[in-house]
Formats: sequence, structure tokens, C-alpha cells
Amino acid sequence: MIARNRAWPLLLLLLTLCACSGNAAIEEPSFTPIQTASPSPSPEISPAPTPPSAFSLSLGDQVVSLKDRESKIDLASLLGPPVSEETKDLQGDGFTGSKVKTVRYPGLEIEMFAPPGETPQYWLMTMTVTSDAYRTPAGVQIGDRLSDLQAVYPDIQLALDGRTDPMNGAYQIADDRQYNYVQFEVADGILTQIRIFHLIP
Repeated sequence: MIARNRAWPLLLLLLTLCACSGNAAIEEPSFTPIQTASPSPSPEISPAPTPPSAFSLSLGDQVVSLKDRESKIDLASLLGPPVSEETKDLQGDGFTGSKVKTVRYPGLEIEMFAPPGETPQYWLMTMTVTSDAYRTPAGVQIGDRLSDLQAVYPDIQLALDGRTDPMNGAYQIADDRQYNYVQFEVADGILTQIRIFHLIP
């Protein structure tokens, strides 16, 4: 009887606890969204300008290159009226109907080629310079020393034209795949002519 009286308070306590826990609302865990900074737009990166080709010439503030179309080059505004201009019709060797226009300025001769067609579409084929009024985009001009030329083009070699005197010969840069060439004629170690030309295969 004493054991039963002692068990009642314990039983009553357990029932009270169970009832409380049953009625208590179960709280769901709350989640606070993590705010991430919106990505800032990346700055636009402009492509690096393409350096002028070695097969080019600076005429005033414009660089003209082999195979540029005559319609793109405004020679009159760049150089003024030419000293002379002539056009020849080509014959034979697959060139029949083609034309070559030669335009001459003081110290500069330009040849342009046009394939057969009703309206000739000329493009730049040859530029020959004999005056220090013109220079390459790299700054090479008539009157420069051979050492100046070699400083700009360290790997330049004598053209294979039979001449072997390094102070008197033609130094050449070639792109055989595109048939583009530039020759620097040197006499007594001084640059006397620059010839930039395209060979039609």
C-alpha cells in the first residue's frame, strides 16, 4: 500500500509532462535567405588593334597596304595630284583583259592591278619609295643607316639576288604564302629605296 502511494506522484508527473508536450506547437526551423551581391557587369574589353603589316606604307596619317582597293585609298586627298598617271592593258599569260595603272608622285610610284571586268576594280600591287617624305609604319625611311634597319628588323636578311656585300644589296622581308614582299635597297650602308610588292602567282 505504501509502494502504491509512492507511485502515484510519479505517474501524475509523467502524465502532466506528456500532456504538455503533446499540446506544444512544434516550431519549424526558419531559414533566412542569404543575399548574394548581384554580379557587376564586367567591363567590355576592346580587342587590341592589329599592328600595321610590314607590307604597308604610311601616307600622311593613313597606312596603306598591299591589296588595298583603290576605292579605299583616297590618293588625291593624301598626296594631291600625281605627277603622271598611265594605264596599260595586259595581254597573254592568263592576264588578257587585266589592267595596270601606274601613278607617280615625287619620290613615290604606285602600281595598281585590276582583273578583267567592265568596270576596273584596282587594288594596290606595288609601292616604290625613293624619298624620305614617306616611311614604313615601323618608321623606316630613305636615308636611314643599315644599322637602323637592322634594329627595327633584327632578323632581316640579304635578298638572294647574287649580291653578297652586306653594305650594298637588297634586304628582304617575305611572306611567301601570301606572295607579299618588301625590299630595302642599301648603297654604302644607306637606305636608298623601299619597294613593297605583291607577286601575282
